[in-house]
Amino acid sequence: MQKTLKILIYFIIGFFALMIISFIVLNFMGTRNKKLAPEVQYIEINEKKGNVMLHVGMIKDSVQILVGKPDEVDLSSVGNYTYENWGYKIKNNSVSDLNIDFENGKLKGVRQH
Repeated sequence: MQKTLKILIYFIIGFFALMIISFIVLNFMGTRNKKLAPEVQYIEINEKKGNVMLHVGMIKDSVQILVGKPDEVDLSSVGNYTYENWGYKIKNNSVSDLNIDFENGKLKGVRQH
C-alpha cells in the first residue's frame, strides 16, 4: 500500500513537472520567434514622381531618395526622442497634402490627404 502511494505521488509530481516545462518551452519559443521576425508595415504613397513604396522603420535618407526633398520640415524634441515631420505639396501649392513622420530618424507614419 505504501509503495503504491509513493508511485502515485511520484507520477503526479512528474506529470506537473512535465506540464510546467512544456509551458515554459512553448512560451519561450513563441516570444523568440516574434522578436526574430517583426511585422513590417508597407505604405504606398502617390507623390510627384509617381507611386512609391515605403516601410515603417526606413531611415530619412532612404525616404528622401524615393520621395524627394520635402517642401516643409518641422522638428521637435521631447526627452531623448526627436520628432520630424516632412510636408510635401503635391496637389495643393499652399498646404502640404502629404506628411511623413519620423521618430529618432526612422519612418513612423505617413498621412496623405
